[in-house]
Amino acid sequence: MFSTKDIAIFILLCFCRTSKTDDVSTPHVCNEQSGKCLTVILEQKLTWNDAEKYCETTLPNGRLASIHNAFDGAIISAWLPFLSTDPWFGGIQLGALPFQYTDSSPMDYTNWTPGQPTLPCTQICHSTGNNAGIQCQQGKWRTSDCDASAQFICEYGNYSISTPPTGRYGIFLFILKALYPKPTTVNPL
Repeated sequence: MFSTKDIAIFILLCFCRTSKTDDVSTPHVCNEQSGKCLTVILEQKLTWNDAEKYCETTLPNGRLASIHNAFDGAIISAWLPFLSTDPWFGGIQLGALPFQYTDSSPMDYTNWTPGQPTLPCTQICHSTGNNAGIQCQQGKWRTSDCDASAQFICEYGNYSISTPPTGRYGIFLFILKALYPKPTTVNPL
């Protein structure tokens, strides 16, 4: 029906807007129900720790992005063709503990490249091909040395269901519901 490229372009055109954050134009998208916003930082290439600090100090309730479902992953994947590096996101492995996010939530959804994870800090493959000896597929996850410099994905917001920020994410949910309505059931009398 629609290719992945068509869907990515649709998402970018309809649901991303440009904002000025610390004088850097960044596309972002917000979920009005959860209050969570995602943004890609295009003009900065930082280490994983410095990227986390940037998100924390530049954005309200900011941190490197947590990806808890394929829907968030698809939103982020729409930005990947515009990046020059595999961007950092908020997954990290501390010692022998399982991977978790910077907000201490569990990594309950994964999309690893085959053979991964091998290092403690997480990135998303921005293109398909060999990158630093890892065979990447665009949108799949990989790990990297935390001291490498890369672009990154932040999440931010008020995280309050009662007072969501304005945004266009809700329109996307409306369109999805219109295209894929829940089947109705008829109760026999």
